[in-house]
Parts: sequence; structure tokens; C-alpha cells
Amino acid sequence: MSVLVFDESKGFEENLENFLKHMEKADAEFGNILRKHISELKNATYERARKDARIAFNAKVIEDLNELHAEEVI
Repeated sequence: MSVLVFDESKGFEENLENFLKHMEKADAEFGNILRKHISELKNATYERARKDARIAFNAKVIEDLNELHAEEVI
């Protein structure tokens, strides 16, 4: 798998998009789950809001991964 390197000359949005594309290429299902929920993290500006956003993001990602796993087990 190729190594992802963030480009300091690019802004957050462009680096984020490159990260999501990298993850989709490495693992399409997981990359799609990350992309689906990334908006949870984008608008949190204060520390408490960032913490709450991370908790919500992680919970949604875990829920989708559990659903994916359940589908694979059946």
C-alpha cells in the first residue's frame, strides 16, 4: 500500500480529501464509512465540541463497521 503524505502547501480540505481517497483505495468499505461520517468532525471549533464530535464520529463508524461485519458473517 502506498504511503500517504500530507502536503503542507495544501489546505485542510484538500488534504482531507486526499486522505479519504487514500483510505477508499486501501479499503473501499472502510473508506466509504469514513467519508459518510466525516462531516461530524468538520464544524467543531471548540475543545468540547471537538470532543463531542469525535465521540459521535467514532460511534457512527463503529456502528457501520458492526453492521458490515454482521452482513459478512451471515
